[in-house]
Amino acid sequence: MDPQAYTGSHLGAPIALYRLAHGALEAWISNLGAIVVGLHVPDAQGRCADIVLGCPDLATYLESHPYFGAICGRAANRIAYGRFQLDGCSYQLACNDGAHHLHGGPEGFHRRVFDVIAHQATGESPSLLLRLDSPDGDEAYPGALKITVRYSLTASALRIDVLGSCQAPTIVNLTHHGYFNLGGHEHPSILNHIVQSPASRFLATDASSIPLPGTACPVAHGPFDFRKPKALGADISQDHEQLRLAGGYDHHFVVEGEGFRWAARVQHVASGRSLELWTNAPGFQLYTGNRLDRSVRGKDGSRYGRHSGLCLEAQWPPNAVNRPDFPSPILRPGETYHYRCEYRFPHLRE
Repeated sequence: MDPQAYTGSHLGAPIALYRLAHGALEAWISNLGAIVVGLHVPDAQGRCADIVLGCPDLATYLESHPYFGAICGRAANRIAYGRFQLDGCSYQLACNDGAHHLHGGPEGFHRRVFDVIAHQATGESPSLLLRLDSPDGDEAYPGALKITVRYSLTASALRIDVLGSCQAPTIVNLTHHGYFNLGGHEHPSILNHIVQSPASRFLATDASSIPLPGTACPVAHGPFDFRKPKALGADISQDHEQLRLAGGYDHHFVVEGEGFRWAARVQHVASGRSLELWTNAPGFQLYTGNRLDRSVRGKDGSRYGRHSGLCLEAQWPPNAVNRPDFPSPILRPGETYHYRCEYRFPHLRE
C-alpha cells in the first residue's frame, strides 16, 4: 500500500496514513474519518491479503463512497425522518437517505479530519489515538461532543475503543463501518462466507430500513437464524419479505447480555481465515453490501459489486432515540460514552 496515495488535506487539515503492525498482521488507518484503509491478514498457510474493501487513493475517499472502513456518527444507522426530541426540544437533522437521516448526515464523522494524538507503529502495543471535537449544532445535533478513537493491534486482533463526553445532552451511537471479504480482493463475493451468531432476535424493518413497531423478531427456523454456522448465500435469495425489502441482509441483530462479549463469527473455508466480532454494544448490523453497484473505484483496480463485502457494525439499534423500548443512545454531561469493538482472527491462534 502506497501511503503517499492517501496523503493530502481536506478543508485545510492535513491527512495521512498510519501503519500498525504486530507480527504478520498489519493495519493502515487514515485520520480522515478514522478510516481503516487496509487490513492485511495471513491465511491458514501464512499468505497475507487485504481483507477490507476501500478506495485506491485519498481523492476517491473525498468523493462519495459507501462509508468504507469509517467511524460513523454522531448517530450511526438511521433516524426516522431525521427528527427526534430530547428533554422537550425538537431537532431536525439532514435527511440523506431518502426520507431519513443516515450515519450522522452528509458531513458526518466519516468525512472529518481527526487530530492524531499518539502513534506507535510497531512493538508490543501498536496503537493509534485520534481525537475529534464536534461543536454544538454540528450537523444540527445538540451539545458539543469530544471523542477519542484508539485503534490497537495485537498478533491476532484489531481493537477499537471510543470514549466520548459532552457539555450538554446529546445522542451518540458510533460504529465502525468496515466491509470485509476474508478471501481478499481476488474473490468477488462473500456469499460463501459462513456466519454464526448467538443472536436469537433481529429487528424487522420497513422498506426504508426503519425498524417496525413492536418487539424484535425471533430468528428461529428462518433465514435470519445464524445460531448454527451457515453460509450467507444459503438463504439470502429466499422468498422472505425482509430479504426482498433490503436486497439481502441489512438488519440489526440483538446480542443478549451486557459487557464485552462475543457477537458473531465469520469463516472463509478456502483461505482458512476466520473473524470474530466482540463488542459491548447492544447488537450489530449485518450488511451484505446490497447497494454496492460497481460505481466506486476500489483498491487494486476493483469495482465492488453487490455482495462483494460484508459489514458487522457493532452499534445501538437504528432509530433508538425515537424508541423508548430500545437501549438509549442519550449521553449527558458527566457521563462517559465507551464503545468497544474488537475484530479477532482466531485462525492466527489455532
